[in-house]
Amino acid sequence: MSYDVNELFKGFRGGDRICFARMYEPLSAEMATSASAKGVRIKEDVEEIVVDAMLKLWKHREKMKSYDHARNFCYKMVANACTDYFRREARQRKRMGRYIKDFDRDDAIEFVMGASRWYEVMKLIEAEIPHLPPRQQQVFRLLCEHMPVRDIAQELGIEISVVYKQRDAAYGKLRLVLEKKGYDASTLILLCVWWNI
Repeated sequence: MSYDVNELFKGFRGGDRICFARMYEPLSAEMATSASAKGVRIKEDVEEIVVDAMLKLWKHREKMKSYDHARNFCYKMVANACTDYFRREARQRKRMGRYIKDFDRDDAIEFVMGASRWYEVMKLIEAEIPHLPPRQQQVFRLLCEHMPVRDIAQELGIEISVVYKQRDAAYGKLRLVLEKKGYDASTLILLCVWWNI
């Protein structure tokens, strides 16, 4: 459906949200194209820039003299937002460069992939803990909190040897889960060393 741009603009300037909604669609499409042409490649970032520009247009609607003035205002807001976007990106790259300046490219990739892999393993273990028998859950959680074995035995009212048996049984079950997901047994051992258990 085609609308008279001047009538839409008058309604928009007066605060009519329906007129703004009708202006929004074609203007936002133009602004998205403009942001993409300036080099913003991530769709969500483009949408964020466009929405921000359109919100600023709504906020300053009473200052707009014509539809073209509103349209030019949006282009200016998008251009400024793209400049800010690239400045943020440059700062992030610079910060990241400081963190990995001592790594070569392969080390940096291994570092990032390793952190991601550890996160996956930790999430997998956290998801499996509720499937352990109750006593193994208790022992394993307390070990993860760095509670000494003697204190765990005292808190749970069990022998120290039972704490070790429950720990070993929990390790065995978690190791099997990790192996089914393609991780080797040393992964759990390293996590346990890291957790100091």
